[in-house]
Amino acid sequence: MITYKQALQKGLQKSVRSKPYLNYVASLPCVVCQQEPAGDPHHLKGDGFGGTTKASDLLSMPLCRVHHDELHHDIDAFEQKYGSQWMWVCMTIHQAVTEGVLDL
Repeated sequence: MITYKQALQKGLQKSVRSKPYLNYVASLPCVVCQQEPAGDPHHLKGDGFGGTTKASDLLSMPLCRVHHDELHHDIDAFEQKYGSQWMWVCMTIHQAVTEGVLDL
């Protein structure tokens, strides 16, 4: 299995960087506590997205500072308590498409 970082290094994948999309994600309510705006777009961690390679901006979800810190402290505990990062990232992308922020 190839990791995200390996795919980037081999030129098979290019990270999406979009300040407007990150601003949109930050404007959404925190996926955990619904604080508005969440303020922090969290980039997916783990699942091959580790090391110095930050996941694509598209793979982000809105978190408040408290829950962002909680996730970074213990990813497994966070996911056990609140659900998988992948679920929240997918829901964030779906909302962005529904609202016309991402045009497919």
